[in-house]
Amino acid sequence: DIKSTTASTAAVHNAVGTGAPGRALGLYVSKEGGQAATTVKIKDNTTVLAEILIPATNTTKGPGSTTYMQFPGTGFRAQTSLKFEIVTTATSVTLLHG
Repeated sequence: DIKSTTASTAAVHNAVGTGAPGRALGLYVSKEGGQAATTVKIKDNTTVLAEILIPATNTTKGPGSTTYMQFPGTGFRAQTSLKFEIVTTATSVTLLHG
């Protein structure tokens, strides 16, 4: 089963309740116009499994952007606690996980 967890604040977020093993399968990042570049880290507790940089949306009154990524194979496996960190600003980040 694929589940999703969405967050919008720059912080570390548990993908599976209070922290449990899991696999990151995909990622949606939505940004409003004028936002700086966004960095999202997929973690196994405190260990970084992947770090993704989404480019800035340079025009203040211009369109925002939505970026979707599907991770190949069975995704990124977190053996301890699947988490994702929004390092810099984003309108919302949704982690697809199983």
